[in-house]
Amino acid sequence: MRPANKHNSIRKRALILCFLLLSTVLVSCGKKESGWSDHDRTPLGIFCFDVGKGDCIVVRAGDHVMMIDTGYADTADSVCNDLQILGIDHIDEMIITHYDKDHFGGASAFLKAYPTGTVYVPDYQSASGGYGGLMQALDKSGARIVRVNSEQTFEMDCGTEEWANADGQTTEVPETAQVRILPPLADYDTTEENDNDMSLITELRYGHDSFIFLGDIEKESISHYLEREQASYDIMKFPHHGDWKKNVDDLVEQINPQAIIITDGTERPIEEKTEDYLERTGRTYYSTLQNGTIAIYCYGQGTYDILTSG
Repeated sequence: MRPANKHNSIRKRALILCFLLLSTVLVSCGKKESGWSDHDRTPLGIFCFDVGKGDCIVVRAGDHVMMIDTGYADTADSVCNDLQILGIDHIDEMIITHYDKDHFGGASAFLKAYPTGTVYVPDYQSASGGYGGLMQALDKSGARIVRVNSEQTFEMDCGTEEWANADGQTTEVPETAQVRILPPLADYDTTEENDNDMSLITELRYGHDSFIFLGDIEKESISHYLEREQASYDIMKFPHHGDWKKNVDDLVEQINPQAIIITDGTERPIEEKTEDYLERTGRTYYSTLQNGTIAIYCYGQGTYDILTSG
């Protein structure tokens, strides 16, 4: 992992700190027993939980909570513990990017544990195992279900116009964050079961801060994305756990992120070719395998803090 680069157009600072870890661990979703620092409850926080080779990302803006993917079924209790420590007791929006178990496996547990407003899912019927069970869990949840076949947008209310740090200093901050969800960019192939390429892509903008979460898109959807999107983003969630695709370098160059998040695990670490490319090009990146859970604290002012538990 390389130190953060400085750009002239917007100043970013990445402080690699450690969460304050206590010794007790959670035994069920309903108990809060220990955890890590909340970093003074900044207006917007993004938490990329370490669930092995899988995605479970939570965005908290004030009291507004969005979850992007849910990890595995057997990692849900650990994430529930962290959500309780953060004071999160509901989910306003849940986005399931595609129908692989390392992305939707924990959905049933979260839907039972937390009142959930809206669930966004890609509009296709997957042949992958667990799809039917997920649909049943969604039907029973009482949440509003949106099958995404066109662009979706909504705002997250940060609940404040100014933020005070631990020293009592205040600064004006944006009141809302904007979310845009892109529908799948490929056609589903039941023979190839190309669920990865059916991933929903989520864009988040908060004042001068911008983020892109790319699910598990692979070569085909990367090509379509490059054809239709031209925006750059400050922080990029790298697709498919750090796997190398021959056009992924074009994707990184176009997005031109100041920091990259990779959700990998011991069972599937970042691919060596990807790591070599990121090192060679001087990109700042964080890996859940190497760094543990990654938290990004934002102010909408062109600065952010990145903390890791590893």
